[in-house]
Amino acid sequence: MVQELSSRLFLSDLSIKKPSSFKTFEQCDEAMEYELDKMASEREHLFQASGVPPLWPPAADGHIHAHHSSSSNTSGSMVATIAAPVLVPAFHEQPYDAIGEEAVQSGRYNDASYLCYCHETVVPAIIYMPGFQLAQALGHARTVPLAIGQHGSLACILGFRWLERMLLNDNSSHAVLAIIDQTVYPFSRRHWNGYLKADLAMWCRVSSQDGEFEVLSYESKPAYLATDMFDWTSEDYDQAIHGLVQQLELSMNQGLYMQSDLLIVQHVSSKWISQVERIAAQTGISLYQRSEWTEVNGLGSDPFLTLQEAVAMGVFGHGQTALLVFASVDYGIGLVRIKRNIEATGNES
Repeated sequence: MVQELSSRLFLSDLSIKKPSSFKTFEQCDEAMEYELDKMASEREHLFQASGVPPLWPPAADGHIHAHHSSSSNTSGSMVATIAAPVLVPAFHEQPYDAIGEEAVQSGRYNDASYLCYCHETVVPAIIYMPGFQLAQALGHARTVPLAIGQHGSLACILGFRWLERMLLNDNSSHAVLAIIDQTVYPFSRRHWNGYLKADLAMWCRVSSQDGEFEVLSYESKPAYLATDMFDWTSEDYDQAIHGLVQQLELSMNQGLYMQSDLLIVQHVSSKWISQVERIAAQTGISLYQRSEWTEVNGLGSDPFLTLQEAVAMGVFGHGQTALLVFASVDYGIGLVRIKRNIEATGNES
C-alpha cells in the first residue's frame, strides 16, 4: 500500500556521479581473470560452497557476442555485448573516496545528522564499510550511518522510510541519502535478457523542512518468481519482467498515480520499456526517457539520472509531479511520487 508520510520529506542538491570512462567487456573479463588469479583458492572454495556459478548471472544465451568497435575510446578493442556494441560505464576504482571528496568540496552536505547508504551491488571485500567510510570522509563525527542492501534497486524505498522516522519532528537536522553501485566479481554485468549493468552513484540532501523535490508518497510492491534465481533461464527472466509489468499496471490504475504529470522508470530491459510505453499511452501520462545511456541499467540510481536530465531539459517544471519507478526482477517495483518545488540546484560530476 502507499506509504502515508508522517512528516514532510524533501530532497535537494541532487548529484550524480558517472564513471569518467567506459570499459569494454574484454576489459571486464580481464579484471575478473585478475581477481581469479589473485584469490583463486579462497574464492573457489567460497563460491563452490555457496553454489554460486563462476560468473553470475549468465548471458541470455550462455555466451558473449563480440563486435569490433571503431571508437577512439576503445582503440579498436573487442566490445562484447548482448545485441549491439555497447560500452559499459564502469568505475575503475572504488568510488567512495571520490564521492566523499566531491561532497565535501561542494559544502552542501556538511553537518548531516544521518547518512543513509543504499546499494544493490556488493563491495569487493567484507572489510569495506562504505557507510562509515562516507560519513568519515564528510567529517561527520556524530553522524548516524545506515547501510541498506538486499533489496535490489528498491533499497531507497526503505531508506526513505528510515529517514522519515529519523527526521520526524526534527526541524534542525538534515540527512544525506547516497545510492552507490559498482559491479564486481563474481557478479556479471549481463542479466539474462536485460540491459547491461552500469556503475552509477547518486547522493542528495534530505530534510523535513524544504528542498527542490518533495516526496509525496512511496511504496514497494513485491513481484518475483517462487523459484531459485540461480536456476533461472532467459524464459524465467522474461516471466519475472512480466510480473513487474503487471504490478505497475495495477498501480497505475490508482487515482493517486494517475494524477502524475510525468512518468520516469528504471531502464531494466527492452521488453520492460516497451510495456511501460504501452501503459503510459493507455493512462495518458507523459513518459520521459533519457537521451543517454538508454540501454544500460544504472540500478538504484537509474531513475534519478533520468530525473536530472528531465529537469535540465525543462520537461519537469516547477509545481509538477513525477512518478519514479524502480524495478528489480528479484524484488518487485518501487514507486516514489515527487513534486518539484523550487529552482534546480543540483550538480553533475
